[in-house]
Amino acid sequence: MSLNFRIIVFTSVMLGLFFLVGCSNQAYEDAMSAGSKAVEKEEWHEAIEHFEAALKEKSDDEDAKIAIEQVGFLHAGIEEMLDGDVEEGVKEIEEVAEGSHKFEVVIHKAEEILTYVETIKGNLEEIEELAEKADYEAALEELENLQKNEAEEKYIVAFEEHISDLEKEVKKEKLLTYMEGYVATENDHGQVIACEVTNSDIVCGLILIDLYYLATFDKIEWLSDDGLRLKMTDGSTVDVTDITETSFRMHGYSFEVADKEEINKSIEYTNLDEHLDREKIKDIFDQGLGGDVFEVYPKEAASSESENEESMTSAGQDSGKSSLEAYTDEEIMYASLWFERKSSPTYTPDLHVYFAKKGERVNPYTEEAIGYPEDVVILRGMAPSDGRITFSINEDGTINEYEVPAKWSFGSDEEILEETLKAVDSAQVKEVPSVSEEEVLQVLESMEISN
Repeated sequence: MSLNFRIIVFTSVMLGLFFLVGCSNQAYEDAMSAGSKAVEKEEWHEAIEHFEAALKEKSDDEDAKIAIEQVGFLHAGIEEMLDGDVEEGVKEIEEVAEGSHKFEVVIHKAEEILTYVETIKGNLEEIEELAEKADYEAALEELENLQKNEAEEKYIVAFEEHISDLEKEVKKEKLLTYMEGYVATENDHGQVIACEVTNSDIVCGLILIDLYYLATFDKIEWLSDDGLRLKMTDGSTVDVTDITETSFRMHGYSFEVADKEEINKSIEYTNLDEHLDREKIKDIFDQGLGGDVFEVYPKEAASSESENEESMTSAGQDSGKSSLEAYTDEEIMYASLWFERKSSPTYTPDLHVYFAKKGERVNPYTEEAIGYPEDVVILRGMAPSDGRITFSINEDGTINEYEVPAKWSFGSDEEILEETLKAVDSAQVKEVPSVSEEEVLQVLESMEISN
């Protein structure tokens, strides 16, 4: 073999090797470039596939290995964030952005995503500050703008629950602000029901009649853009609907914003603050002296649950019997005394039985706490106009009846004190009337006894 031939063969082999190496380098570069473009587009699976292709061209290439690892970490952090664990997801993305590696395209993308997240967080903080300042319209407008931001749209998903809760909270506070203050309505008899709503409770009263409603909020829930659900500390629930800046519906009634001074002008002997005094109303209810205005004058559309379901029980309700055997002697006595009032034009068999201990306040309107001289039983109808019987039971079966009015009159402090002392000193011994079983059962079957 001649020297020239050997030179030709060697040259051909070397050229082939250079050609193969050149092709390999180009495939590597193309794969790495395609992977970087996929990162920019946030096409994570495609990016990893391209970087793996590059690694096949150069099996020991550190850049390709780092790219595969960091894109995997970045993708995992994003997925964790979008699944709701924002803080943990952000932590993983920060590790990629702050890593010691020098794969710039991944670092740049991680920093870009963190900027979006921080911007969203900052916007939410500003919205919360607006809500705290009671600028609810501005807060809702900013929430709407935030969700329209196309650049941050895909990352807003991570905050969807937070945004939804914040939006409901802002709308709830806005509606509650509309409700707060004094409102009034009229029942079917033309009587005025006035209420005061605060951010913690609601108190209502039928003007100049001992019919009230007092409930403290345990939780307020957003129902709709014009509705709230009020959950009370006693377990009852009231839905308030059609809420506007000037009116709302509650217990089936349409209430409208009322001028406190105008209502005061229509009230004799007292004023709205005194009429809706929460402590006095509590005393009235504790002593069985007042009724629930929305139970006495219900509306068919009322949505509230009965507030007395847990505190009141029907006499003999567990027995399932329709004879007097189902009732105690005391219950029969209460029904007999109440039935005796059947000749009254306001008589109703609906009877509520309360108890007051010796020393308990007789009249909640007196400055001086004047108590009963002994334990007494109080019989009342649904409304003060149904009357009231206050008495104690003697050992011989008779009763000591006190002339305590169903509705206390208003006047000077001296007049109120005089009326109260007169009631305390008015006890008279009376016999319990004899009433037929049929007549007594009319009352017993609807009688409720306070626990």
